[in-house]
Amino acid sequence: MDIHNLLNETANKLKAQLALSIQSKQSIISSNLTNIEVLSTYGVSYKKLLEHCENPISLKHFHDLIYRAKKKRANDQGDIPIHALQPHTTVLSGQPNRYKTESPSTSMVQIYSDAAWMAAGVNNDYLLNAVTHTDLTPDEVNSWHCPNTVQLSKRISEYRQRKMRRKQSCI
Repeated sequence: MDIHNLLNETANKLKAQLALSIQSKQSIISSNLTNIEVLSTYGVSYKKLLEHCENPISLKHFHDLIYRAKKKRANDQGDIPIHALQPHTTVLSGQPNRYKTESPSTSMVQIYSDAAWMAAGVNNDYLLNAVTHTDLTPDEVNSWHCPNTVQLSKRISEYRQRKMRRKQSCI
């Protein structure tokens, strides 16, 4: 692949599309994002690309357009709810208010009802979602003796952060 040809081709394409003003600048950048990223990986700066385009977009605006295009592409590819990204927790079909949690270390399947979590102080959907995406049990959460949901949420977040740090230190 000749990087100079790709640079000229991408710059001419951007220049032509921007001159027509049929599409928004964001959609033009989004449609050419792959070529822009390839150029970037080969060491061509955004500034150099803009110089070849000879258009009035500022460098900062160009960076913002690329950032938004990348973010949109990531959102389009990852259009999956957050709870689906955690493979070890699923809602059991046919059994409302029951969650199956697979502990990654032991691969044991544990089933806890909403009543068990309510007894442990987990009484809203956000907290329920947070605890079911970890390997916590209602007994462990209950042993923390958190008097309200704010402190319980903080404690769950701290637990998850420690767990992530341990995973990173093992790698």
